[in-house]
Amino acid sequence: MFHSKLAIDAKMKSAERGGDALIEHLISEYQSELLHLAMSYLNDYQLAQDCVQEIFVTAYHKVDPDKDQSALRKWLKVCTVNRCKSMLRSAFWRRIVLWEHDRMKSVLAATKDEYSKLDDTGVLDKVMRLPVKYREMIVLHYYQDMTLQDISAVLKISHEAVKSRLRRAKEQLKVMLEGEDGHE
Repeated sequence: MFHSKLAIDAKMKSAERGGDALIEHLISEYQSELLHLAMSYLNDYQLAQDCVQEIFVTAYHKVDPDKDQSALRKWLKVCTVNRCKSMLRSAFWRRIVLWEHDRMKSVLAATKDEYSKLDDTGVLDKVMRLPVKYREMIVLHYYQDMTLQDISAVLKISHEAVKSRLRRAKEQLKVMLEGEDGHE
């Protein structure tokens, strides 16, 4: 659903700090996007849902209604990335299976969005097989439409490191995709 920037800003300013209307707006606008971002790190739909739910609880308590829409979107993404990385470091995570391809594929097919369309071509499957530090570059830049500057700020790494990782990610993805073509 399309909302004009003025309508969104008006809705956000009218909501009380941490108010229900603001959180409902954030959930309706960003839930799907944050869920896909979390899935790109965690490769588990339920864990991604838990992560995004925790982000919205945090937002409920901390978000400033006067914050600019683009800054709020960026803040939500930073929180999601940081929470995913925290979950990946946890002892619980190290004891479970990291990749449940069939389960993820069925979830993506059910969502019927741009991610599931990419899965039909096999590109998403290959992206999800990249190491996390390269996968996050592809997902943030191409799927989340973030600039290199924004990625640098979100991940707290230099702009040059972002460019280097993105180049390496594309090289690895190209090899994976060409290897698939060579076998058919």
